[in-house]
Amino acid sequence: MKQKNIINLFILISFIGILDTGYLISEHFTINNLICNVNDNCNVVLLSKYAIMFGIPMAILGLIYYFTIFINSILFKTSKNTLYKIILLYLPFIGFIFSLWLIYLQLFILHAICMYCMLSALISTTLFVCSILLHTTERRNIL
Repeated sequence: MKQKNIINLFILISFIGILDTGYLISEHFTINNLICNVNDNCNVVLLSKYAIMFGIPMAILGLIYYFTIFINSILFKTSKNTLYKIILLYLPFIGFIFSLWLIYLQLFILHAICMYCMLSALISTTLFVCSILLHTTERRNIL
């Protein structure tokens, strides 16, 4: 896969993450019941003590994460600055590990699953795969 296509995937997938977390933020502050078709556990997860870290809702932290990847993708695409590429290579790994922790909390601590949170975990996983693909194309260019 070409580097240009991987960067475009970063942009698209992180934008979907921005939409997902944006919805969760709006629901957090309006305290409406989430539309949760799979089960009624979305509110269990989003109203738990684990939904806030350092006084900040997890959805806001997710939005910052996705926005950082989105902006760095655009900046790398336009400037080819290696700093932006380094961020795209390593930040998704942190997001992926953090997503695994949040899935663990849902499954084994809260015994409730939020489909929007699982979508975010899928998005983080996809971004991590994109970073692996980016790393692979980088290594091919070196060899």
